[in-house]
Amino acid sequence: MAVIQDLPTELLYHILDFLYDENLDRARDRLLFLRLASLVTSDWTAPAQKLMLKDVVVGAGTGLWPAKLVARLAQPGAAQLVKRARFELGNNPAFAGYERILDTLRNLEKLVLVGGRLVKLSTEVLRLELLQDLTHLTLTVPTSGVLPHLIHPLPLTSLHISRTHVPDSVLQPLLANVPSLGHLAVEWRYMEDNLDPLSSMTHFDLVAPQLRALSLLHYDGTGRTSKVPAVTAFIAKCTSLTSIRLHTPPRDGLIAYLRAVVPKLAVLETVFLAGQDAPVVASAVSFPALNRLKTWRMSYWSQPMTNRSDGMEQWELACRAQGIKPICG
Repeated sequence: MAVIQDLPTELLYHILDFLYDENLDRARDRLLFLRLASLVTSDWTAPAQKLMLKDVVVGAGTGLWPAKLVARLAQPGAAQLVKRARFELGNNPAFAGYERILDTLRNLEKLVLVGGRLVKLSTEVLRLELLQDLTHLTLTVPTSGVLPHLIHPLPLTSLHISRTHVPDSVLQPLLANVPSLGHLAVEWRYMEDNLDPLSSMTHFDLVAPQLRALSLLHYDGTGRTSKVPAVTAFIAKCTSLTSIRLHTPPRDGLIAYLRAVVPKLAVLETVFLAGQDAPVVASAVSFPALNRLKTWRMSYWSQPMTNRSDGMEQWELACRAQGIKPICG
């Protein structure tokens, strides 16, 4: 009688790939699953070990540090197995070794570089061989240098960028030729004083008409209102948007942003709104720009607020009256 061990190695690879992709969220859990799978039988060892390198996550809490990964990737053919890489750099200078890892990688599908203020990224590691097959790029680590002009289009469909940490010298070449980009996430953090609020969104105008999903992540506090006019003008240029996510918009930014949305929006998510927004969200439901909205997911700050309960109740009633499904997160 045939057993699973009798299956071809390639089929075993895809079975294990499906199981760990679908059921395990944390990098440490995925790595443990594959290590255990590699011990079940000798026939599982090769496909499990290949999958250990398909998704690489380096950082605190992942069990994998740069020195260990460099040794693995030095083995013949190992670097070519990596398809998705995530570097959680934090504020630990010990992670400086991640640039040696990036030097070895080619043909990635997904690259995530997130970090604090102490670990810096040089554009020298953002080589064409690293970027040319990417469909998703997250770049929120402080970056310096100039990204060379890219002659050929990049296949990016999703981009998550820090407007605080990524300079124009990187952003402009990156956005110059991305015809398939449909999902853009832009975040702001503290220390944005070096940005000109009037021009902070200028380079994104190149991709505005093609975007279908947009996330605006304000991690710099609700008092940073100088960017609101520029962001509002950018939203108005996103003529194909069907989904938008607004995280902690600045004071008075929420209403300005929602008024600017083109009337194609089907999904809206607002996260951690300020207390003063509670009384006005119900009125936003009647904006002409939201007349095709199907779902609005909402969550507030966790602290108790005056008018929060009344504002939420009015918002839910207003949504239902307009045929919008309200979801309280």
